[in-house]
Amino acid sequence: ADVINSSLGYTTYENLPGLFSYANSDGVSSVASHAATIAASKGIIVCVSAGNSGDNTWHYVGRPADAAGILTIGAVNKDSVPAPFTSVGPSYDGRIKPDVASVGWFTAYLAQNDTVYLGHGTSYASPVITGLAACLWQALPEYSAPEIMQMIRKSGHQFMAPDTLMGYGIPDFYKAYSENLPNEIILNDDVSCSIFPNPSSENVFVAVDPSYKICQVSLYDSYGRIVLSKENGYGSHIVDVSVKNLQQGVY
Repeated sequence: ADVINSSLGYTTYENLPGLFSYANSDGVSSVASHAATIAASKGIIVCVSAGNSGDNTWHYVGRPADAAGILTIGAVNKDSVPAPFTSVGPSYDGRIKPDVASVGWFTAYLAQNDTVYLGHGTSYASPVITGLAACLWQALPEYSAPEIMQMIRKSGHQFMAPDTLMGYGIPDFYKAYSENLPNEIILNDDVSCSIFPNPSSENVFVAVDPSYKICQVSLYDSYGRIVLSKENGYGSHIVDVSVKNLQQGVY
């Protein structure tokens, strides 16, 4: 898996009766929290609902929302007001929780009968961030999962002043994308780029308008991984790339 969304949330210990104490909200006391951290360490973006306990006796984030290295998602409404039920942070060891927030209060969703309803819960907010995180990673495949998650945090509207309700705030994914583009020339919409012959088993030529120069050509596979990169030191407007050593497929 590349991206995981989870609505799991609990506050009771797996094998013992009673509530966890807040002192156990440390990201390691819970089996599920430990598992979430392991998943993140293996290069997976892990998004977890913060929990819906903000307005009851246990008002802190649940498990595994207290895990380290993941994105914990709180709930707001469409006007950016924190939901009264959204579980709060920080973790007991002082980490910002939730990390960010999204619409989970009066969230529109499509039911099985093709009717649009409004729902409430951080379980609605977390999938929104998960889907957008997948889009951001697809747009910036050269970055790692931890780097993508940090981009999301840094794009939050209150990154410089996080709180216990929304963490770093409501993320701006276009900001996260545009501020992390590789240092390259972005062609205008009216500048054409030609790739020929297509398909090819030997060489492929990449050409742009002669008034532009190609500095580098990179070839990606369907998983977003760079499989070939060629520097164009002469700065010409056309570059030939040998693909004869690549496996047959779509690139």
